[in-house]
Amino acid sequence: MYVFRDVLPCYNDALWVCLSIICSDRGQLLLHASGVNIDGRVWLFCGPSGSGKTTIALKLRHRGVPFSDDRVIVEPCEDGSLKAFSTPFGSDVLSYRNAQSGIVEGICFIEQGDQHRLSLMKQDEIVSKIFPQIACFSRDPSVLDKVMSTISLIAENRYCYSLTFREDESFWPLLYNLKDKTE
Repeated sequence: MYVFRDVLPCYNDALWVCLSIICSDRGQLLLHASGVNIDGRVWLFCGPSGSGKTTIALKLRHRGVPFSDDRVIVEPCEDGSLKAFSTPFGSDVLSYRNAQSGIVEGICFIEQGDQHRLSLMKQDEIVSKIFPQIACFSRDPSVLDKVMSTISLIAENRYCYSLTFREDESFWPLLYNLKDKTE
């Protein structure tokens, strides 16, 4: 049993690489992000390890349901919206039984701070922030074109925000106010 636990992360990594190849071939992104599903609308939270993705998904989810806490598949829709799919990668709390999908309300690039701040990101900021958060192992130009097309859609539609937050739930009204202004 001890040997199996040592080998399991290798299988997890291999599956993660395989999934990223499949996603890239389909024009989807495998995004290093957590997510919270609120009434069928998904907020995604990107950032490097330790930035608070899992904290938001599991502890600071407000009235939502944890969607994912490590990897999310993002797919462009014909109407220009984005659809997100949860994955089995991440903590043991979110498992295969919690597989979900939903329309992306927004993508927040997060960092922890002493006060809450939210700002809409510019297109060039979005592109530079999203690249380190995706996995794409293909060198095939047609596959890379699909991935770039999805990144361009995200940047052009300005789905992305920069969010600085304290480790409490009081940042959620900032996101709800954004939703109210766009409806």
